[in-house]
Amino acid sequence: MRRRCVRAVAGTVSVPPLRSRPSKGARAYQAPPLEIRHRECASASWRAPVSSSVLLHSAGPPKRPEPLLVTQRMQDLASQIVELQAALDREIHARRKVLGWSLKNGLAEFEHGIALEHRRLRQSVPEYLSRASLATVLSAPVIYSLALPILLLDGWASLFQAICFRVYGVPQVPRAGYVLFDRRRLAYLNVIEALNCLYCAYANGVFAYVREIGSRTEQYWCPIKHALRVVDPHQRYNAFLDYGDAENYRARLARFRDALRKDASAAAETPPGA
Repeated sequence: MRRRCVRAVAGTVSVPPLRSRPSKGARAYQAPPLEIRHRECASASWRAPVSSSVLLHSAGPPKRPEPLLVTQRMQDLASQIVELQAALDREIHARRKVLGWSLKNGLAEFEHGIALEHRRLRQSVPEYLSRASLATVLSAPVIYSLALPILLLDGWASLFQAICFRVYGVPQVPRAGYVLFDRRRLAYLNVIEALNCLYCAYANGVFAYVREIGSRTEQYWCPIKHALRVVDPHQRYNAFLDYGDAENYRARLARFRDALRKDASAAAETPPGA
């Protein structure tokens, strides 16, 4: 260790870090910050007294904090979210009875009297168009211009998971659970409204379908949270590793992949609308 004797007052002071002269073709080395403490040192020309001599030595690298895994508080909050979701599902089921419909074999069925009332409330196409603004009518082609890109996204994402998920051993996302066309059965919608609902159902269903494919891909390759807050993350995101948790990344990556295979298999066995 290189020593340097300097005169200093009592106490600990800091000095500029030592720099070594680089060899040809090598980068310059800069030593870490040094700390000065009182001790006796020797020089070729003089010997400093203990009270005025100092010894330079490296303070060492900063102590790394212990990696933070999922805390009990995080687990409790996740359990509360699951319980709240179950309570919401029960309220939705109760609301179905109030509105007079129920699910049978994956299809929504209304009571006979309610279905007749729906037909009575349907608005005719001329009346519907007469109440629409000119700007709304002119913007319709712009809205429907996304149909082709969404169709390409649907096909490309399906091809992606058909190839890559087989390689990873990850179950494929069931498309039928995301792209649903049940609103066309509502008797109170006219032809234009039913077409709009059909388009929105396909577009948003494809987006949700592709999002699930992306979330499984992210868990397989990069289960790490972002440093910044993510607005409305997917359902797997909260279980990801904390940003900067290098200690657990290599150790837990295989476990994330195994859990993905098990969770995705269980989700694939659940029928749509259950």
